[in-house]
Amino acid sequence: MSPSGEKAIDIEDFFTGPSTNILKRGEILKGFLLRPKSGWVADYQKLGLRKAMEIAIVNVCVAMAMDEKRNCSGIRIVLGAVAPTPIRAEKAESILKDKGVTPDLIQECAEIAVEETKPISDIRASADYRKKMVHFLVKKMVSALAHVG
Repeated sequence: MSPSGEKAIDIEDFFTGPSTNILKRGEILKGFLLRPKSGWVADYQKLGLRKAMEIAIVNVCVAMAMDEKRNCSGIRIVLGAVAPTPIRAEKAESILKDKGVTPDLIQECAEIAVEETKPISDIRASADYRKKMVHFLVKKMVSALAHVG
């Protein structure tokens, strides 16, 4: 929002780099509009040392839809704190999209999600630890949402 009016943008276009976004001088972020799709289920996990007022070590959000044949009809995997900006793991999503979800495919999906990251090592965690946590959380969350166990 700015003095000249409001505009809506896709969330994927908002972040431009570490601690930077598309807002120009005089603009503010009014809010996010999230429209859950019917039939989708989702989970979000923030890995950190505390529950509040904490910069995350890793964030993972998975949203999925399963059809009547138990195939994955839709999936979104978003990762935070493992690249310069939040990222969508589209290659990992493609492993499951329109397929029956099996433990082997979930394992492959988690491995590809790790490959899509570019984490840094800092005071909170090493890059290697962040990658291991992406793998663990993606595998855990997809398994739970797809009821594969």
